[in-house]
Amino acid sequence: MPIPRRYTTDAIVLSRFDLGEADRVLTLITPTGGKLKAIAKGIRKPTSRLGGSLEPFAELTVALARGRTFDVVTQVSVEHAWLRLRDSLESAATAWYLAELADRSLEERHAAEPLYALLHRAYELLDAGMERLAAFWVGEFRPLPVQQPRIPVWVAGRWPRRRPLQRAARWDGFFPIELPDADALRELADDLRELRGDLDGFDLVVENPPGADLSPWEAAGATWCLTSFGQTPTRAEVEAAIEDLRWIFVTHNDSDHAGNLLEALDRCPNAKVVTSRGESFRTAGSFGIPWERIRIVESDEAFSVGDRMLRPVRPPVYDSPYTRGLYDHSTQVYYSSDAFCAPMPEGAVDRVDEISASLWAEGMARFHHASLCPWVALVSPERLRAEVDKLAALGITTIVGAHTPVIAKVSISQAFAQLAALPETVPPPLVYDEMPS
Repeated sequence: MPIPRRYTTDAIVLSRFDLGEADRVLTLITPTGGKLKAIAKGIRKPTSRLGGSLEPFAELTVALARGRTFDVVTQVSVEHAWLRLRDSLESAATAWYLAELADRSLEERHAAEPLYALLHRAYELLDAGMERLAAFWVGEFRPLPVQQPRIPVWVAGRWPRRRPLQRAARWDGFFPIELPDADALRELADDLRELRGDLDGFDLVVENPPGADLSPWEAAGATWCLTSFGQTPTRAEVEAAIEDLRWIFVTHNDSDHAGNLLEALDRCPNAKVVTSRGESFRTAGSFGIPWERIRIVESDEAFSVGDRMLRPVRPPVYDSPYTRGLYDHSTQVYYSSDAFCAPMPEGAVDRVDEISASLWAEGMARFHHASLCPWVALVSPERLRAEVDKLAALGITTIVGAHTPVIAKVSISQAFAQLAALPETVPPPLVYDEMPS
């Protein structure tokens, strides 16, 4: 049976090059015909019916006529243009790389259904990239992120290109690279403000070498100034950046919370220890730290660390009366020091909602009564509940601590309830079948 001269196939454009004054030669991948070369005659003429259909990355239904050197494109319909993957430098570069891999992996005229399906799926994911990323971070990936409802998405772009701004304006921030100066950032900020209406809650991220003056960038609208060391950082550059550290917060000076404090201060000569007045005497005496390197901040007294306010807040339960937790007003995250301690199951987890409810409740009660604060059994339930309610009134959405998996928003109310119930949830003593040697 003779092979028909005309045929129709699905195809993805891998690459193209211009030929003569008006033609274009395409490299296509097709499911059953594999890789093939085809020519679109006259496509570069303004009157061409094929127009902009035959673009790289597009999936097409193509009608072809067999030719001696190249098959000839006679008709095209676009099935999937996948336009959004072209909005991002990273996704477009990845698409080109995948196309090149497919081109190099195939011989002409050999069936390629598995590779075609794989490339199709890859372009689908790249095209949906930001939306899929947001969905992953909302809950489709495990473990779930601490930040809720999801991790912020910053879109990257290269100066002076403006096209990525359209995409960035729909998300949470913009990270431009190769900016010549702060005035360039100010231009981008103005463009984004016009696209969004305002920049409230929107991040502008820049990177600078160690020791750079950040004030012009802050004035231009930068909300994050990252230290960049390039691809081959030197030890001196990293140490210089560490020297910029200004604050070391000490919850209390038990060895598991302040064991390497002297080394940290030695490595960070400009840093001061932030702690409570009562703890400051113990810290200065125990470690021999000079008073000029200690900053006293009392409980509930907020202090600024540049772009945010932090507030020491004593947790309702503790093993040292000097203990202070730390609340970040901007993220609503509370570091609880030892409070909310709970045992981990046999396999490590990232969040308490990955532990069975019964194990978490029983383990939290046992840990507090047996180790952290045995005195809680003597406390008035009403007085402890009042302290827990005061902490809850801060609007905390995430709790992190020294001896607990992350307590995310979905578990916050239960965590406060279990802590407030400690005086009335005295666990039975542990019984060992065999005492450890």
